[in-house]
Amino acid sequence: TALEKVELGNGLKGIWESAFLNCSNLKEINLPDGLEYIYSHAFNGCSSLKEIVIPNSVTRLEPWAFANCTSLQSISFPDNITVISENMCYACTSLTSIDFGSGVTHVRPDSFYGCISLERLYIPKNILALTRAFETCGALNCVEFEITSGWKWASKTGFFNSKDVTNPERNAEVMKGVWNGSSWQRETENT
Repeated sequence: TALEKVELGNGLKGIWESAFLNCSNLKEINLPDGLEYIYSHAFNGCSSLKEIVIPNSVTRLEPWAFANCTSLQSISFPDNITVISENMCYACTSLTSIDFGSGVTHVRPDSFYGCISLERLYIPKNILALTRAFETCGALNCVEFEITSGWKWASKTGFFNSKDVTNPERNAEVMKGVWNGSSWQRETENT
């Protein structure tokens, strides 16, 4: 628990399951170019980690990889990632910014459960399905979709309470409301 800084050498291909689990004072770690895999719970409980840069070489991120990183403020997923796994950033209570990258197509359940500081969200056109990814994100009040056509609300309960606003600069629709734990998916998708 006293570990504060880690320097990883080149040639590393994977960070194994639970490698830094509950390293609560870890503030700084470099993930080298060439890294391909980050296994489940690798950084779970690294509550002092404010920033992590995931290199573009990473092709696989397993569930719970960054869960309970309560100081983590932003995360950018590399373009080679296609699925944001379950509980990826579970209870990252300081998270305010997410960049999904150009490869992500599906965001799995509870990926961002309990991210109570997240207020705004931009959903790029490459994302085809969001399934209960933002439960208990009570501060989330603005969701912007790059493409809104083809999406449908897959719940019988309401989602947005206020008027939709068109944003011609991004060819998107700004919708204001609160995620309530159900899922969004495009009509062409069955997932």
